[in-house]
Amino acid sequence: MCATQSSSSALMHQDEVLLVHGLGCQGTVWDPLRAYLDARGMICHAPTLLKAHRPKRLSELKAPAKGLDEFVSEVRSLCRASTSRTGRPPVVIGHSMGGLIAQIVAAEGLCTKAVFLAPAPPKAIPNRSPWMLWCFANVLFSGDTARFHKAWRRGARDVLLYPLSKRRQDRALRDMVYEPGQLFADMTKGIDIAPDSLRIPTLTVAAGRDRAVPATVVRRIAEYYSVSPVPSTFRMYPRSGHWLLDDPHSAELYGDLADWIEASSATVPSTVSL
Repeated sequence: MCATQSSSSALMHQDEVLLVHGLGCQGTVWDPLRAYLDARGMICHAPTLLKAHRPKRLSELKAPAKGLDEFVSEVRSLCRASTSRTGRPPVVIGHSMGGLIAQIVAAEGLCTKAVFLAPAPPKAIPNRSPWMLWCFANVLFSGDTARFHKAWRRGARDVLLYPLSKRRQDRALRDMVYEPGQLFADMTKGIDIAPDSLRIPTLTVAAGRDRAVPATVVRRIAEYYSVSPVPSTFRMYPRSGHWLLDDPHSAELYGDLADWIEASSATVPSTVSL
């Protein structure tokens, strides 16, 4: 991590940043953003969730009974561990499914601020993108929650990784892992989050070319939380797709995220109820 340049900057960056990946991904998906935030003086953690239960290659088809609850539980534990280390809850940034998990821990007061990047929506906001049916057609046809699954390569290229170059798509596909079938079932079922539950600054980010979670859905997420004591701020990146973490336009997003974290640091309370 690069040293901060002043005592005031050090105070501004005292919160750790927890990066929560999406379905099929590992913590390494955050490497470009993490490097940028590190250079801005922030302490980042990008774990691979449930690493022991999400293989890159299959030795057997039978999967453990691990679903969304287990992913959320691990992120809760990571938030509490960060709070124990620093005396303050962390900043949480989540992408896709990780964006839904970030909404959950934000609603529970386990972070000081949160960013939802192209996030999966809460149950109250349906995502009816036909592209998602194409992306996970193989999983839907199987319907087996007791085995491992991941998006088929053509579906991933056309949806999750659109409109990246083939080189970038190939790099992302090499790192994708299999997920327990129960996770897909849980994501399809959805999870309830109260619309008035946000009491910390949050940023909801949409990608204008996102086929997985269309910008219209992401805007509705921000609007859904408008009744919260601290409504979510909405921001759109029109040239990016769902994989906005590492695309030709990511530099703008990285700078905006760091600026927002620093600016919102001055407005959050010194303690957050756990």
